[in-house]
Formats: sequence, C-alpha cells, structure tokens
Amino acid sequence: MSGADPSSDPRAYVRAVIAAYVRLPATPARARREDRRLAAELHARGVPLEVVETALLLGTVRKARPTAEATLLTTIRSLHYFLPVIEEILRDPIPAPYIEYLREVLAEWTSEPPCPRAGASSKNYVSR
Repeated sequence: MSGADPSSDPRAYVRAVIAAYVRLPATPARARREDRRLAAELHARGVPLEVVETALLLGTVRKARPTAEATLLTTIRSLHYFLPVIEEILRDPIPAPYIEYLREVLAEWTSEPPCPRAGASSKNYVSR
C-alpha cells in the first residue's frame, strides 16, 4: 500500500471504502464493479471518507436491529444500500460518541475489540 491520502487520491479512497465495506458482517467478501464505481463517484462528489465509514457502521447496525415495521434482510448485497445513510449523515452529522457506540456494537458482533478514538467516551450511549 502506498500510504496515499484517500481524500486526495481517488484510488486510495476507493480502496479504503471497499475495504471498510467488505469487512462488515453480512456483506459480500468481494466488492462488485458497481461498488467500486460508486466509491469513485463518492470521491468525485467530495464525500469525506469519514462520512462513508460512519454510514457503513450506522447502516449495518440498523440492518441488524430493524424497527418493528422493517423487514430483516440477511445480506447487504451492494454498497448502494448505504447511499441514503450517506445522504442522511451529510445533512445531519452524527456526534462522535454515537459513532464510538456504533463501533462498539459492531465489535461485539464480530468479536473484535473496538477501534478507540482519542477523547471519545461512549459508555451507556444508547441513542442519537
């Protein structure tokens, strides 16, 4: 890996988005061509990588914990699933403690330790 800055290097951005996407539970092990194309479009639109990563977290947790009216689908088949979540976060950014909470929830499901962020405390943080 070249260590290129994903915000300025389209290829590094696409690699980072796809790597984050395929690491999620209930996503394909390999990204499709359409997923890579969408990641490139997100870069061209100037969507920050942090927004995409947050949308992946939020969308995955929502998918696994659906509301009573929602239909539980077992697999997220495309990065396009997260587009509405990306748009939502661009309109209404998520507080850092809630992002940490989402990381902890996902880490519990995947049995991996959460990735801590400096100064973030999210214990008992349940909703936005």
